[in-house]
Amino acid sequence: MKFGIGQPVKRSEDLRFVTGQGQYTDDLHFGGETHAVFVRSPHAHAAIAGIDSAAALAMPGVVAVLTHQDVEAAGAGDMPCLAPIPSRDGSMAKVRPKPLLARDRITFTGEAVAMVIAETLAQAQDAAEQVVVDYRPLDASGRLEDAARAPLLWEGAPGNLCFDWVIGDAAACDAAFASAAHIARAELVQNRVSANPMETRNAIAVWDRASGRSTLYTGSQGSGNLRDVLARILNMPVESLRVVTPDVGGGFGMKGFPYPEQALAVVAAKRTGRPVRWSAERSESLLSDDHGRDMRHTGNWRWTRRGGLSPCASPARPRWAVISPPMRPSFPPWREDGSSAASTGCPRCSLRSRVITPTARRWMPIAAPAGPRPPI
Repeated sequence: MKFGIGQPVKRSEDLRFVTGQGQYTDDLHFGGETHAVFVRSPHAHAAIAGIDSAAALAMPGVVAVLTHQDVEAAGAGDMPCLAPIPSRDGSMAKVRPKPLLARDRITFTGEAVAMVIAETLAQAQDAAEQVVVDYRPLDASGRLEDAARAPLLWEGAPGNLCFDWVIGDAAACDAAFASAAHIARAELVQNRVSANPMETRNAIAVWDRASGRSTLYTGSQGSGNLRDVLARILNMPVESLRVVTPDVGGGFGMKGFPYPEQALAVVAAKRTGRPVRWSAERSESLLSDDHGRDMRHTGNWRWTRRGGLSPCASPARPRWAVISPPMRPSFPPWREDGSSAASTGCPRCSLRSRVITPTARRWMPIAAPAGPRPPI
């Protein structure tokens, strides 16, 4: 049989990996390269009263220290929301543009505040410890249960509600439930997870002065789309940016979208005129990588008098840990509607999805685009 279920597929890439011939981003090196380290917030929610980088700039080997002012002066914009969806009242999702480096407010632990570039990694790490940030801590809400009652993260989003979305035939479900012999209700929680791939996130940016073009080497799950979005963020022609993705040591969805560090590497390389490289440490990744799941689902199921499972309503209440705008907030609602109905055999289904923004790292589709997991 030429084709068939369960037939082994011959792999072509294994030999070079198991013999040490793979080439990942960290394996690349360029003449005159510098090293970048990010100063990250220890607070989940805080106002920034000031940043003093004078001591860091005076440290041995330091080439530059960038803050949001330098990034804005370079013409770079904010991180966008790529796929906002409307609430059931027709209003668009409440999202706030996310600066590449924190401007005046911290919204999750590990948010980048400054970027230190030095001749060696050790020098950059030492200098990063000398950057003084005047934080004014604010009340934080890391849990879904607290976020709706927490202080507003930004104006125009009462209850920190990003959007309230609904799909399905709610009236038909209500009528079916009214005649139900029995109604079962369950609340299911999916805990927050980190993709935690073997290869942490990274970026190496090289600027060519003669052509005015930049090249970014980075582990990703699609360099074409990444280039287009980064060009928008950096306010540069797309043909002036080249994105190269070598071998990647795991992504699981987490590396499928752009990150501030990638855009900042491009800004720093042009600012310094030298290649700039950055690779996250493991603890840094756990803080700054996009997280997944972290959802709470409340479901109702109707039984007929004959004992059959009949129409269901599943008013889910997932939450994005997104103080920065979610890249694609539409994934869970759209996927959960069809999958929830199909997997339970319900002929009618109504789904409501409310997305609330706590002071935690933003949410991202990890290991399949946020469709229902087995508990659902």
